[in-house]
Amino acid sequence: MHAGESVSKKITAADEWCAEAYMETDYDKIDKAAFERVVRNYAIFRLLGTNSNEPEEIENGPGK
Repeated sequence: MHAGESVSKKITAADEWCAEAYMETDYDKIDKAAFERVVRNYAIFRLLGTNSNEPEEIENGPGK
């Protein structure tokens, strides 16, 4: 398997089905600025995230 290619394989219940288990991560492509941006975005999501299960509010935003 090579990075950037897809894989097709027949699996059974005894196999690992999660594709990420077979993928290699190239950490050289992650720089400090990208890491900080993702952490900041996640923190904002957690801070401002909604607890509402109302489909209308989720689809249209609050008050719309």
